[in-house]
Amino acid sequence: MPDIIGVPDARAPRAEAHSLLAGLSDRPTIVLANDPVWFAHLPAGPHLMLAGHTHGGQIRLPWIGIVRKNTKAPLRWSRGLIEERGQYLYVMSGIGTSGVPVRWG
Repeated sequence: MPDIIGVPDARAPRAEAHSLLAGLSDRPTIVLANDPVWFAHLPAGPHLMLAGHTHGGQIRLPWIGIVRKNTKAPLRWSRGLIEERGQYLYVMSGIGTSGVPVRWG
């Protein structure tokens, strides 16, 4: 069975979250993160990060793409399965809105 850990909202960074991620071992770990910005701190290893917070970009226009997002994470981390550096991140679009009460696309 994999270990399961969680990290807090990235808007309230805590040293404990950084040290928790840095201390991950070679055991498979599922990391639950509110904001995919934490993916930048996920060390190499058999780890999977599951995140939300982006609302799938919240406003996505045809031929233009994401117009509004609610995270400092790169646009490419806005939704779906992302593989980078041999690591995996899955970002759920979720429901609802943030800030502007509009969601499109």
